[in-house]
Amino acid sequence: MNIYCAGILFNTAILHHQKSIKTGISAYMHRAEQLYQASLQLIVGLPRSNDTLTLIAFAVSNNLAQIEFEKGLVMQASERLRFLVHLFCSLENTAGRVFAVDGFHGMLSNTLLANGMSSSPAA
Repeated sequence: MNIYCAGILFNTAILHHQKSIKTGISAYMHRAEQLYQASLQLIVGLPRSNDTLTLIAFAVSNNLAQIEFEKGLVMQASERLRFLVHLFCSLENTAGRVFAVDGFHGMLSNTLLANGMSSSPAA
């Protein structure tokens, strides 16, 4: 059940994130950040055997790292990016299956480069 709630929160966060980018209204970005955090809290500690759960964890962490970089919270964003690298390395043989998704390479580029980030959400 948590995975479905996390997915709903994540999708709602993306809507707020995109609205913030389009309008420049910071309240939408703040709400997106809260929703991303809530989504992540629901899936923390759950087994990573579910591909959807893994993708949500990656996308949420990536988007939060981008927001944190934009806010100047470089240390927090760096910790989040380290988590993404750790998560990716822990996938072992399933990474090819899990990440056979359009848009993943861009998200991975953000994680590895962390350079000149904008707050465009990964979906």
